[in-house]
Amino acid sequence: MRRLRLAAILLSAAPAFVTAAPRAEPLPVETALAEKSLGLYSAIRLSPDQASVAYTVCDNRRVPPEPDPRYQAHSRTGVWRFGLGCDVWITDVATGESKNLTDGTASNWSPHWSPDGRLLAYYSDRSGTAALWIWSGATGMSRRVSDVIVRPWGLSGIAWTRDSRAVVIPLPEGVTIQQAAEGPGFLKGADPSKSADRGKTGEATVTVFENLPSAKGKAATAEAGAWSTELLRSDIARIEIETGSLRRLVTHEKPTGVWMSPDGSLVAVSLDRGFAASQSQQQIFDIDVVPTAGGPSRRLSRAVPLAGLGISAAWTPDGRSIGYTTGDGDAFVVPAAGGEPRKLTEAPVAGLSLDLLSMPFFDARGEWMHFHAGKKIFRLSTRARSPAKEVTPADREATALVPGGRPGQVLVLTRREDTKDEGLYELDLASGTAERLWEGPKYLGRDRDSRITAGSDVLVFTPQDAGHAEDLWALRRNGGKAAGEPRRLTHINPSFDEYAMGESRLIEWRSADGKPLRGALLLPAGYREGQRYPLVVFVYGGKQLSDALRSFSMREAWGADDNFQLLATRGYAVLLPDAPSDRKDQMRDLPKSVLPGVNRVIDLGIGDPERVGIMGHSNGGYSTLALITQTTRFKAAVMRAGFGNFVSFYGELGRDGTHYGLSVSESAFGMGNPWNSLTRYLENSPVLYLDRVETPLLIVHGSRDTAVAPHLAEEVFVDLQRLGKEVVLARYEGEGHQIEGFANQIDYCNRMIAWFDEHLKK
Repeated sequence: MRRLRLAAILLSAAPAFVTAAPRAEPLPVETALAEKSLGLYSAIRLSPDQASVAYTVCDNRRVPPEPDPRYQAHSRTGVWRFGLGCDVWITDVATGESKNLTDGTASNWSPHWSPDGRLLAYYSDRSGTAALWIWSGATGMSRRVSDVIVRPWGLSGIAWTRDSRAVVIPLPEGVTIQQAAEGPGFLKGADPSKSADRGKTGEATVTVFENLPSAKGKAATAEAGAWSTELLRSDIARIEIETGSLRRLVTHEKPTGVWMSPDGSLVAVSLDRGFAASQSQQQIFDIDVVPTAGGPSRRLSRAVPLAGLGISAAWTPDGRSIGYTTGDGDAFVVPAAGGEPRKLTEAPVAGLSLDLLSMPFFDARGEWMHFHAGKKIFRLSTRARSPAKEVTPADREATALVPGGRPGQVLVLTRREDTKDEGLYELDLASGTAERLWEGPKYLGRDRDSRITAGSDVLVFTPQDAGHAEDLWALRRNGGKAAGEPRRLTHINPSFDEYAMGESRLIEWRSADGKPLRGALLLPAGYREGQRYPLVVFVYGGKQLSDALRSFSMREAWGADDNFQLLATRGYAVLLPDAPSDRKDQMRDLPKSVLPGVNRVIDLGIGDPERVGIMGHSNGGYSTLALITQTTRFKAAVMRAGFGNFVSFYGELGRDGTHYGLSVSESAFGMGNPWNSLTRYLENSPVLYLDRVETPLLIVHGSRDTAVAPHLAEEVFVDLQRLGKEVVLARYEGEGHQIEGFANQIDYCNRMIAWFDEHLKK
């Protein structure tokens, strides 16, 4: 009896999420796809008193299918696509007690605490359209602040005024959701809002695209960009929390970033102005400031090629200037009162164009600017132009730079290149020195800047590894130093604990050119040394996929339908190889890097040389097709959202007149155009070599794909069919570049697994 009482006491003291030993069974497709995730681009946020953390949890099953391309970025109720099917939660940092504030009703996302910590603002469409809502900690209740429709996108959030009485947010410019979805675009000659009824009433159904050279006596039509920026079109407004009264501060613009000044009197905004050059993927922006109480705006900088998404700016601590970084590799400060921007960099810093954020951080006196570029942290004097000094923690790569929660400190998120372990360092802005807080065999998330929140006494972050999905963990600190090990706060996906997952391993080899390469290898669940397994290679030309080693199911930035534990728990090994390439000649580069990696897995006694498959998405789909035209090593292949003809890809035309394929070919891949680089276009088009294919191919494509037009996949199917090759085309109606409908995801995963089982397991 004493033993029974002791057991009962121990069980009652154990965490509520203790589970039974995992089962050695295949992870069910429905379970994998039902994975709940922390909202992408919806940051976790620690309350001002550091007692609670607010965050967004999304359920893939609650995302409705949407075949209409007008509602791909924002839904029919105005929800930003990454807020669909989400709830706002809070968790007590001390006890781990969690509460869903929105109860699975509608879509809710992007929580922001008021400066006094009494209120939590967030977006929700529970009233029928996306609006601003407030949750009160005192009452435990939520209310809608105003019935005005909101228009958030991407990382644009909610900026509170210092007195916690108002917020500054983006709104549609006085139009309905439907009108905002249409946008001016490039459509001429017809009203697209009536497209469903035209034809039935005898009206013309024509859509006209024009290019009118000035030689004909008319002004040349502005060339379409790589993608449409119409989803940015909105106003910036101040809304009073108590009354819901509204004052529009910026109107008829395309704002991308909003920054409140330190004293709360001014708001700085970046305004999209299109692309830097024809078919460039670098956008340009103006930077304005406007009083939060209303009044005329002041333009500080014009036509600035801000780094990444146009949000790489910040106020200096004294509120007198704004600093920003550019895709050209330079850093500037400009007086908020007006004046010429002052360049700080003596020479351009490599990697700034690749960083989506690169927001600068200043020390308390505003004498030093720090920013993230590529895989490094740089430090610049604001007093005079000087070379940028690298201050990255020793023997580490920097993956992000985020607010640190303590005056004069920021956090550097790091990765060890030799092990792929990730860590947290605290960087002192006055001295430029960094001290380690935590490091381990974990992955800190795709949008790392949104996956960590810091106070003076605690950090909350979201580590994951190959066998464990992300959750919130708290790391206490004493005087800035870590005090103990991280403590788990949440258990978002308890069902995954029921299954034995495969473990990841980092492997190395040399390319055909002798260059050292690596890959992330996911071992089959229950792996036994000396036993050979069927191997599936996931490929993407030009990417370093070994960085996915520590991410859950090794998928890193890919979707829930690329949960490679679906294969690992069914007895497959999965390899994600590094495949470096300047992408001008991918066809030749891919076999040199990928095939030696496959041979390495076989040499290790893990992969079965007679049972090797390959798959890829987007450019990875292209990479898959390119490889099976050059080798018979692979016994089965899956090409998803891919293409095989660079000439056709170059000429694809979007519904809104954009030229994405042209931009990718010329700008991202640097291939030139077909008229001056015809040989390169032909030599890198696998469709011209399909007669060599001996690998059975499953083609998967969405009928509404706006990145890789569906006809590019259909072309591959028709050609292989004509050649008498084994090929299957699965076209998912209404889906875009990603398969997002839950039923379609289930069908795809089952189809993909069955395809590999048929060809690699018989």
